[in-house]
Amino acid sequence: MRSPLRTVRSAVVSAGCAAALLLVALGADSARDALSLNGTNTYVTFGNASSLGLSTFTLETWLRRDGPGVAVSTGSGGIATFLPLVSKGDAEADASNVDANYMLGINTAGNVLAADFEEGAGGATPGLNHPISGVTPIVDGIWYHAAVSYDGTTWRLYLNGVLEAQVVVGQPVRSDSIQHAGLGTNIDSLGVPAGFFQGALDEARIWNVARSATQIRADLNSQLTSGTGLVARWGFEDGPGVTVVDSVGSANGTIVGAGASFVAGAPFDLAACENLDNAMLRFDGTDDYVTFGDAAELKLATFTVEAWFNRTAAGTGSSTGTGGVTVVPLIAKGAAQAENSNVDANFVFGINTTGNVLAADFEEGAGGTSPGLNHPISGTTPIANNTWYHAAATYDGSSWRLYLNGALEATLVVNQPVRSDSIQHAGIGTMLRSTGVAQGFFAGMIDEVRVWSVARTQAEIQASYRTELTSGPGLVARWGLGEGSGSTTADSVGPALSTGTLTGGPTWLTSNALFSAMAACNDALFCNGADQCNATTLRCEVHVGDPCAGGSECGDVCNEATDVCADPIGTPCAADGNACTDDVCNGAGACGVNNTASCDDGQFCTGADVCSGGSCVSAGNPCSGGGECADFCDEAGNQCADPLGTTCTPDANGCTDDVCNGAGACGVNNTAPCDDGQFCTALDTCNGGACVGAGDPCVGGGECGTPATGPAISVRTRSERRARRTATCAPTTSATARGCAGIRSRRAATTATPAPFRTPAASGSAIPAP
Repeated sequence: MRSPLRTVRSAVVSAGCAAALLLVALGADSARDALSLNGTNTYVTFGNASSLGLSTFTLETWLRRDGPGVAVSTGSGGIATFLPLVSKGDAEADASNVDANYMLGINTAGNVLAADFEEGAGGATPGLNHPISGVTPIVDGIWYHAAVSYDGTTWRLYLNGVLEAQVVVGQPVRSDSIQHAGLGTNIDSLGVPAGFFQGALDEARIWNVARSATQIRADLNSQLTSGTGLVARWGFEDGPGVTVVDSVGSANGTIVGAGASFVAGAPFDLAACENLDNAMLRFDGTDDYVTFGDAAELKLATFTVEAWFNRTAAGTGSSTGTGGVTVVPLIAKGAAQAENSNVDANFVFGINTTGNVLAADFEEGAGGTSPGLNHPISGTTPIANNTWYHAAATYDGSSWRLYLNGALEATLVVNQPVRSDSIQHAGIGTMLRSTGVAQGFFAGMIDEVRVWSVARTQAEIQASYRTELTSGPGLVARWGLGEGSGSTTADSVGPALSTGTLTGGPTWLTSNALFSAMAACNDALFCNGADQCNATTLRCEVHVGDPCAGGSECGDVCNEATDVCADPIGTPCAADGNACTDDVCNGAGACGVNNTASCDDGQFCTGADVCSGGSCVSAGNPCSGGGECADFCDEAGNQCADPLGTTCTPDANGCTDDVCNGAGACGVNNTAPCDDGQFCTALDTCNGGACVGAGDPCVGGGECGTPATGPAISVRTRSERRARRTATCAPTTSATARGCAGIRSRRAATTATPAPFRTPAASGSAIPAP
């Protein structure tokens, strides 16, 4: 590896085009570029720092997590397990000026980037937390750039300049908080810290504006000392001492705790394509290899082995032992030699000559069910010549896993121990017996070989396989093969005894595997399409294609601000026949924008429907609150009506039954007998809800009007009886008159004044006047 330059700090990002890191310090001391915190009791405090009380803001920092730290809750409704990076405030009280202004950190539930603030006094729910979390796991030992912005309406979270998540809040922050600002912790209004980040921070900045994705990407690799809205910036170039200087404002900080230190800074310049180590080894496939002897630190019960390789010819295969496979070795500790002894192989990793696929093997250890038994595993993807690949194999004491370019190739459950006490030799490009005899030889180039004492996860492998690592939890050996000359290659993380000796004549080449494999790069500009490194300038500045070309009708316009292919919102698009969506692009690449128009779902009982979420949604039960016989929805009848016969309030009408009529009203007409109180309408019955007479009770009666037949008419009171007597039938014939006269003459005799007489028209006989 070349020595660090001392003019400008630069690096190739692991997710960028090259895959190695070069740190170049500002000033005279390259060691003091980042602040390392122990995750127990160290942090930076800025006090209340009124200049950092903000209603809109962007927070950003470079970070490298080196351990678990101590997580803390951001408050009720916030993030339960939060590792602070940049903050002003802590969970202290709700709906007061000791609510948090802002917090940027890591949500340990998923180990993803996260942020939170508590709602200000003018909001709908003062004191309410408004958290946001990303999606990409933060892997220990890897540098990342983190940023979050809030514009008064929307949270936006960025990792390495790429939008991770966004949440519309639309509420004010607690910008008048008197809580303290800090790095690596949250601090309340009394200056008490909570939660501690374990790792390194570099180039932390606070802005009083919500910066765009383009602005964040443009400056994340720069050491800024000015900029529109930049209110604080801490670059950690201050040298020894406990003061952290704000290079643009007045918010100087104090380092608290004895566990802080200055370390090498973050890897700036993610878009660089610089070929750092400038070397690798080429093996002829006949007798070239690197040997490390017994290499005690490589005696491993669990492990990860990985390397970059480019196969140029078949090479020479060799069997890994009885029950094993024939492989062309990449890296191994051991070879087929004996069974059930400490000269069994600890691990072998290479290419299976059957199918030309990745393969790995080990021989079972003394504590296993069948000591000396081979346990091989093979991949599925054929290895082509003259192509760079990254290969990795892990064993966790239970299962083999093979990875090619970060993708899982195969898994095999073994549940047996490996021969971790093997005294056989370790090598690159071959397998070696305990006597140092080599068997099997790789033909091609190998670079960046690493051995770990742990079984790394797929996420960890993917995060770092394009990076030249010099440290990491469980990394016991790493050969960058960057010497470029000489007969040895050094282990950059292990002891001197892991220095390898070149044997048979492998040759140094001046082309880097990682650079060659990563000629494709990423300039962090979405609309530039597929990026490639310029081999002359060593910059990521060759761009191929439009990422949105050939997209859908609403997804063929490139939007750099949001990193999506999306036509502007409102652009007309094909009708979808849905009344609840407007036929325009939604600004996110799809056709159709939900509306709130009135609609009809064809169901009476869902009431007056409205559109919501792209569907016709009920506005409520149309019968809710109806009368006692009209509060049940009858879908079949399209009406609000309780079932016929449902009991309801009595109405004192004998001609109606006190039950619902099935049409929303109380009362059902009956035909019961009744009495309308009128003599001359005898034999009454109910009809149409009323008492109706059946006819004249005197028709066909006797000569004096008494009904000839029929039931007696009940007269219940004296006045009613009197009324009925005076309401007898009027005479209509002479015969009737004579009969009625007799009755009346007898009545008249009882009176003091004689009744007047008149002469009947027919007979001339005297009859009483009526």
